[in-house]
Amino acid sequence: GSIRIEALKKIAERWGPIDETDLASFLSQHDHVPTGLALAISRSFGCFFAGDFEGAALRAVPRIDRVARQILLKMKAPVFRPPFGKAPGQYSGLGVMLESLHARGLDDSWYRFLITYLTRPEGMNFRNELLHGSEDDVDRLHAGLALIAVLYLSIGVHVSEPSSNDDDGHAEMP
Repeated sequence: GSIRIEALKKIAERWGPIDETDLASFLSQHDHVPTGLALAISRSFGCFFAGDFEGAALRAVPRIDRVARQILLKMKAPVFRPPFGKAPGQYSGLGVMLESLHARGLDDSWYRFLITYLTRPEGMNFRNELLHGSEDDVDRLHAGLALIAVLYLSIGVHVSEPSSNDDDGHAEMP
């Protein structure tokens, strides 16, 4: 991870911050990243390049959930549990969505990184620590890892939609 973060740092030093619109265009090249979402993600990169690591992480981490949900929706996989009895409906949490993506072909090593870094209590659990206010000082490393995570889900994942005769909604990700 630190090598990739160093690469982000070198990109900013050499070419300056990447134009928000150009980056959004790059991020939205796959159908599971709509233009508005791509623009929001590109703003998190802008914060990172400006040295606002907390801002970068706070912008990027919720978008990881959104991209994961978009991938599953494209695969026609369930992401919402409807109300049952007195229990209200509920969106799947990131851990559940990552497990669902893994079951549908998400690369093992990326799955281990994402689940350990973002959601597992025995790992970093960065998503929960950050979004519940327990992370007081986000450094370049943690902001960069959040950007790498959202970048991988946006660009590194190619979704194959289920065929019309695939009743269970599974699809493979190459």
